[in-house]
Amino acid sequence: MRRRPTRLHMADGSWQDGIILDVWTAQGREWLRLRRPDGDVEIDLTHIQQVQENTAS
Repeated sequence: MRRRPTRLHMADGSWQDGIILDVWTAQGREWLRLRRPDGDVEIDLTHIQQVQENTAS
């Protein structure tokens, strides 16, 4: 996985910007760790509608 700036379009309509650090399976679901300027967050992949390379960064 290449650690490039990424934009995630979430199911609630919001966007999350950051760098994908890891993807793994736990608790019967797939998860993604995203590094954001305000800290790392873990996101359930079912909450993501679209992934884009963020060329604005």
